Amino acid sequence: MRGVPDVAYDANPNTGVSVYYAGSWYVFGGTSIGAPEWAGIIAIAAQYQGKSLGLVQPEIYSLAESSSYSSYFHDITSGPSNGYYYPSAGWDYVTGWGTPIASNLVPKL
Repeated sequence: MRGVPDVAYDANPNTGVSVYYAGSWYVFGGTSIGAPEWAGIIAIAAQYQGKSLGLVQPEIYSLAESSSYSSYFHDITSGPSNGYYYPSAGWDYVTGWGTPIASNLVPKL
């Protein structure tokens, strides 16, 4: 099921992340925010483990395919398409495994 994407984050610029820049507040969404947020989760997990984590995708897929999936990810089952596919239960071509539940995912990575 390796495809685009593996995971998701808030892509809506109306509900994304507030950023203070050059004296004003802005709200950003999409890959420009999702990638650094995932990088932050991985950095926190590395600090938690006390070592570099290397390639984390195998562990993400292992956790996502387990019976405890809902402990680690919010499954996104509805919303707009990516032009070809729509969100659905489990892994899909729009949201991957979904968004992280960082408090549970970090100790497992």
